[in-house]
Amino acid sequence: MKHSIEPNRHIVFLDGLRGLAIILVLGYHFFKIFPFGWMGVDLFFVLSGFLITSKLVADNISFKKLLLFWLKRILRIMPLYYLLLFITFIAVPLLVPSVNDSLIFKNLLHTQVYYWTFSINWIDASNGWPQHYMFIHIWSLCVEMQFYFIFPLLLACTRPRYLFNKSIVLALIIAVVLFRMYGSNFFAFNPIYRYVLMFSRFDGLLLGGFIYYAWSNNKLPKMAPVIIALAIGSLATIVGWVMVTCNVWTSELGFVSEYGYTLNSLLFSGLLCWLLMQPASIIATIFSNKWLVSMGTYSFCIYLIHVPLYIVIDKLYMHYNTPIAFILYLLLYVCAAYALGWISYNTIEKWASKIKVKFNR
Repeated sequence: MKHSIEPNRHIVFLDGLRGLAIILVLGYHFFKIFPFGWMGVDLFFVLSGFLITSKLVADNISFKKLLLFWLKRILRIMPLYYLLLFITFIAVPLLVPSVNDSLIFKNLLHTQVYYWTFSINWIDASNGWPQHYMFIHIWSLCVEMQFYFIFPLLLACTRPRYLFNKSIVLALIIAVVLFRMYGSNFFAFNPIYRYVLMFSRFDGLLLGGFIYYAWSNNKLPKMAPVIIALAIGSLATIVGWVMVTCNVWTSELGFVSEYGYTLNSLLFSGLLCWLLMQPASIIATIFSNKWLVSMGTYSFCIYLIHVPLYIVIDKLYMHYNTPIAFILYLLLYVCAAYALGWISYNTIEKWASKIKVKFNR
C-alpha cells in the first residue's frame, strides 16, 4: 500500500490540528469557553513528537548531526522567545520603573534565570504555580526544549527501529504513568509535577513519534485499527468518568493527573492516525480550512504572547459584564493575538527559517 501523502511533504492538516490546539488553549485560559481546553497542550505534544521524529528520521540522525539539529531548534525557538524575555525583564523595568515596586513582579525577576535556561518547569514542579501568571504557560516550552535535547540522543543511541518497537513504547508509557502516580513518594515535588515535567508528559511526545515512524515505514495501515480503537476507548473513558463523577475533565484532579494525560494523548494520536490514513476525508478537509491552518501557522507566537497579551488588554478593558462587551473584548483579544502572530511569522520566524536553510547546504 502506498502513501496518499509523501512522508517528507508538508501536510496541511497538521497546521489545522495545531490551530485547534491553540484555540483550545485560548478558550480554556481566559474565557472558559472550553473547560477541557487544557487538552490542547496534549495535542501540541503529540504533534511535536510526530514532527520532530520526521526531521530526525529524514536527517538520519547520528551523534555527528546532533549539534546541527540542536542549532536548528534553537533558531526556531529562541529568537522570538528571547525577545519576549528581553521586553519583560529588561525593557519594561527600564521604561516603566513603577513595575519594580510590585512584589509579585520582583519575584518574577528573581526567577528569570530559569526562564532564560528553559528550566522553570522544574521550579514549578518543586514550588507550585508562580505568583505572577504572566509566564505561567512557559513550562510547556521548557518541556519541548528538554525533549529536543534528550530525544535525539535516544534515537542516536538506539536507532528508531529499536526505540519505536511496540513493546518499548508500551513500557515507556507505563513508566510515565507510574512516575505520575508515585514520583512524589521519592522526590520533594508539588503535585503539579505530573503536569509540568518533561518525563510526566513524555507519553504524548513518544506517541507522536511512534505514529510518524509507523507511517513512514508503511506499518501504519496494520496498526491503525488498534490505535484508533485505543483512541475511541480513551474518549469513552473520559466521557464515562465525567458522567460518573459529575466533574469537569480538569487537569489537576487525581485520576486525570495520573491517567488522563495518557488518555488525551491516545485520543489525539487516534485522530492523527485517522487523518494520515484518510487524507481525503471530510475531517481532513475541515482541518485543512485556511483560517484554522493560519491559526496553526502562527500558533507559536500566539501561544507565547497569549498570557501577557491578556494582561495588557485586561488592564485596558477590564469591564465586560454584558454579552456585547464580552464579544468585543473577545474579538479585540483574538484579533490582536492573530495580528502579532502574523507579524512574528513574517518577520522573525521567516528570518530564522532562512538561516536554517543555509545549514542544510
